[in-house]
Amino acid sequence: MAYGFYKKIKGEVGILHLILLWTAFSFLGSYFSGRTYGHYLVQATPALSLILASITFKPQISRVRIIFVLTFFLPLIFLTKLLFTDFLSGGPINQIKYFQNFAQYSTGEKGVDQYNNYFDRNVNTIMALADFLKAHQGYGESVYIWGDYPWLYAIANLKNPSRYVTSFHVFGVPEGQNEVAKDLAKTPPKYIIKPESSIGNFGELEKLLADRYTSGGFVETSEIFVKNR
Repeated sequence: MAYGFYKKIKGEVGILHLILLWTAFSFLGSYFSGRTYGHYLVQATPALSLILASITFKPQISRVRIIFVLTFFLPLIFLTKLLFTDFLSGGPINQIKYFQNFAQYSTGEKGVDQYNNYFDRNVNTIMALADFLKAHQGYGESVYIWGDYPWLYAIANLKNPSRYVTSFHVFGVPEGQNEVAKDLAKTPPKYIIKPESSIGNFGELEKLLADRYTSGGFVETSEIFVKNR
C-alpha cells in the first residue's frame, strides 16, 4: 500500500499496481484463517500469474524497484513457506506420485480399490454409497450426510436440505445444530447417512432418526437411514 501511495503521489499509478494490491490481499486471505491447508493459496494464483506474465525479458532495474521487491515479495515468500511448509516441495513431488499411482493402476499392479485409496481412504466408501443410491432410486433425491462426504452430493446429484455439507461445519457455527434440526424437521430427506467419522453428538438428529427413520443397514462403514413412509 505504501508503494501504491508513493506511485500515486508521482502520478504513475497503472494497472500493475492494482494487480499488486490484488496479490497482497489474496495472500492475506490465504493466511487469515490460520489454517495451513495448501489449497487456500489457490486464491492468490490469478493475481500472481498476471504479475509473472507481465515480466519482460529485459526488466528495468532501479533502486525503487529493488526495494519494492525486497519489501513486497520476500515477506510473502517467507510467510508462505512458514505457514505452508511444503508449498515448494510438496506440490511437484505429489504430482510425480500421482503419475506413479496411475501407472501402477494401468499396468495392473494396483486394483481399483488401491488406486482410489491413494487419493483418500473415503473414496471407495463414497463410490459404494453412490452405487447404493443409484440402485435404490436415490440419485437426485434429498439426502443429508452427517459426516464429511461432501463429494457425494455432487457425484449423486443430491439435494441437501441444509446449507451445511459437513458435520464439523455444523459444530463450528453458533446455533448450527439448531438450524440443521429445523431444516431437517421442515423438509425431511429421503435418506440420512451417518459415516463412522461423524463428529460429535447431535441430539436433535438422533431424536429425528428414532422418530421418523429406519436403519437400512451399512454401506462400508456408513449407516443409512431411510425415511418412514
